[in-house]
Amino acid sequence: IVGGGIVGLASAYAAVKKGLSVALVERESQNKDASVRNFGFVTVSGQQRGEHWQRAMHTRDVWADIAPKAGIDVEHSGLHMLMQRPEAMEVAEAFLQTEMGESCRLLTQSEIVENVPYLKKGLGVLYSPHELRVESKTAIGKLANWLNQVYGVDFYNKTTVHSIELPMVHTSRGTLHAEHCVVCPGTDLHSLYPVTLAKAKAKLCTLNMMRVMPKKAFKLNAAVMSDLSFARYDGFAQLPEARGLINLLDDIQSAERKAGVHLIVVQSADGSL
Repeated sequence: IVGGGIVGLASAYAAVKKGLSVALVERESQNKDASVRNFGFVTVSGQQRGEHWQRAMHTRDVWADIAPKAGIDVEHSGLHMLMQRPEAMEVAEAFLQTEMGESCRLLTQSEIVENVPYLKKGLGVLYSPHELRVESKTAIGKLANWLNQVYGVDFYNKTTVHSIELPMVHTSRGTLHAEHCVVCPGTDLHSLYPVTLAKAKAKLCTLNMMRVMPKKAFKLNAAVMSDLSFARYDGFAQLPEARGLINLLDDIQSAERKAGVHLIVVQSADGSL
């Protein structure tokens, strides 16, 4: 495996589960890229209907199984979708009628007041039990250590892969021999297979996040999203009932829609959001 981010680690896990002997090569002492900078949120509800949503559910189940074994804390679980407009309520009600809505439900007003009082000013709250949140900056290292200790994955950190000519993988520390090689380069689209990636017209996307500390400490009982997320995530947005909300937001929040802005709030162990 080339690359020690979450895609590389997941590939290593899939390989050892198939009985393969695995070596993972990472050019840093430990991965420091998007897998660590991201906020560790396993999102299920809202993923595109069909195979994509099923894959998200499978991923969530894998995380739920691995996290306690690898000593990775689940900071919180579940998702609260705050509905601020009648059009968003229509989307939520339509979503609940699909197979994706199984186990999800609308909270009663008493449940909102008791469990999520910080969302009581909306029109309603859709609850999904599926989501998980781990702390990326520690989860990646713990996952790598678990793969090494339990499954014998060999890690070659501070090692750069120069070229791959199977069965040989040429690195800065010598040559590895492998039957298969999975390349997980993250944002590096130039070092390995630059021509192939150029033909694919792969583009880098950026994700900007903000961390804030509440003035008064409080417990976030699950992740939070709202109307802009209903219009952004395909599992909601591709429902026919979402057209009214999308048209409304394109009119009144066109700048945010064009920039891909929406709201996801999660909480870290130190209480920050």
